Amino acid sequence: MFKRMLSAFGVGGPSVDTVLDSPHAVPGEVITGQVRIQGGSSDAQIEEILLSLVTRVEVERGDHERAGTAEFLRVSAGRKVKVAAGQLTTVPFRIALPWETPISAVGGRELPGMVV
Repeated sequence: MFKRMLSAFGVGGPSVDTVLDSPHAVPGEVITGQVRIQGGSSDAQIEEILLSLVTRVEVERGDHERAGTAEFLRVSAGRKVKVAAGQLTTVPFRIALPWETPISAVGGRELPGMVV
């Protein structure tokens, strides 16, 4: 019972890392990769794995600008994933990038301030 309570607060729970097969992509292309979940100190069930694409934005109001981030795509990569204690579980994914995906490089050169 105590382990379950600690896990609810993130102590001893699974750790998650999302890895892309390639760091480069263009709008309209499909990106692939995997979500790697390393089991914690007890078994866990993950109800849903959501992946988001986020970009840096500047918001102008009157004479003021402020920088922030904006999510422009959210997809489900998996549901009801069981992760055994101490075990590595991988969940592959494919995401079709929208044609409206912001461009962050041209001709192999990164555009200053553009991050996706």
